[in-house]
Order: sequence, then structure tokens, then C-alpha cells
Amino acid sequence: EGLFTPHDILELLVSVGAIAVIRDSVYLMPALLHHLDSEQVSMYVAQDTSLVIRPTQGCVASGLFCCLVAHLLSPSNLSSWKVCMDGDKPLCLYRNCITFELQRSTEI
Repeated sequence: EGLFTPHDILELLVSVGAIAVIRDSVYLMPALLHHLDSEQVSMYVAQDTSLVIRPTQGCVASGLFCCLVAHLLSPSNLSSWKVCMDGDKPLCLYRNCITFELQRSTEI
């Protein structure tokens, strides 16, 4: 037997932002998604509404984007952020490009 159970490892990965808990027993690990090249990414960018993270020095801290995605999809944010869907498939769900829909609250 190892030092950690699979449940321990899963909790650790969730706590460091590597995995998003979508719902009971459904998880997303953004780092395992396919990667789009920059030409393909530009197809999904809407000029007036997109949040595009582009570092000025040409490098990004390893895992930053995936950690941000995991955070936005965490249970505390699920009421605000949702992956845009095209029917039953995600519109854009890649390691370096994800299209979100911001859920607006009717509460003031």
C-alpha cells in the first residue's frame, strides 16, 4: 500500500487548483485537454468581450491558465461561470483556450 489513497490524491489536486470539481464524481483537469495553436485560438476571440491573457514577456508561469480555469469552475464559482456549449458539446474547451459564459444574477 502507498502513503496516499486515490481520494487523498484527488483532494490534493483539487486543493492546489489542478482539478475542477464539476459535480459529484465529475472532475475536469484542464492540463490534460488538447492544445490549440495560436491561429485556432484567434477563431474564438471576440474583440469586445474576451478576456485574453497574453504575457508581455512571452512566457506564462506553468499551470497558470489551467489553475484559473479550475478556479472559475470550482463549486464556489459555478453559479457565475459556465463553459459555453454547442448542444451537448463544449464550444471551445482546450488546454489554452476555453469559452465561458458569465451567468448574470438577477439579485441586486
